[in-house]
Amino acid sequence: MMPTKAPTHRPHATIAKQDGGDPFYGSLEWKRMRTSYRIRHPLCAECMRNGIVTAATVVDHITP
Repeated sequence: MMPTKAPTHRPHATIAKQDGGDPFYGSLEWKRMRTSYRIRHPLCAECMRNGIVTAATVVDHITP
């Protein structure tokens, strides 16, 4: 099976700014948490569910 192109993700920070979302996502605390998470989870979780190995570019809310 040939790999397919990974889906394009829209960064959460962009969504928060456009929708008047939580200012937490622009804070230094969030940026540090996001960096820490991406170091520990370098691959895109959504892509992995679809059998595609892709580097993560955003941190998103995951609903189990």
